[in-house]
Amino acid sequence: MVLKYGEIYVYHNKNEESFSNTLWRFFGRETYVDNTSQILMIFDETNELFDINEYLSRPNTECKIKLNFSDVTLPDFFTNSDGKTATYKEPIVTNGIKKESFTKIFTNYNKYKNFKPIASIYNRIYTFNSDNVFVTLRISSAEETPRFIFAFDSNFLSNTDVVNLINLFFRGKL
Repeated sequence: MVLKYGEIYVYHNKNEESFSNTLWRFFGRETYVDNTSQILMIFDETNELFDINEYLSRPNTECKIKLNFSDVTLPDFFTNSDGKTATYKEPIVTNGIKKESFTKIFTNYNKYKNFKPIASIYNRIYTFNSDNVFVTLRISSAEETPRFIFAFDSNFLSNTDVVNLINLFFRGKL
């Protein structure tokens, strides 16, 4: 298992924000990423920057990732392009933040010590055969521009799979 890391930046367009997001923000709750939000992501190893909106508008951008929802918001499991299924693993909660499990996962990520994890509906860990294969964690940031870090097993997911998975993960059923 070889974990690779990266960062996700979400920019909410307040001028085109959905009514539900306006309501969530009014009550001090985390807003959902919707189709008006812009998602940028960087793979740390290569410093590749992806504007997910632009990437998905390219011809021949085929997504082989399949999400499976039993929940109304986030998937309980997903299937990669090789047909292998990763399942959601409940993180260990410490002081309201699912932190302990994430600390172990991001130990080898040199930027992790600079970030403060915060609670989020998008904090998720997915495993395959007890190995962590895809992980997202929100870090301290403004509600209008939430930031996340991610880790993925490069033997389980390609960079293209990760771009598609992040788009589906953040926008799939919300």
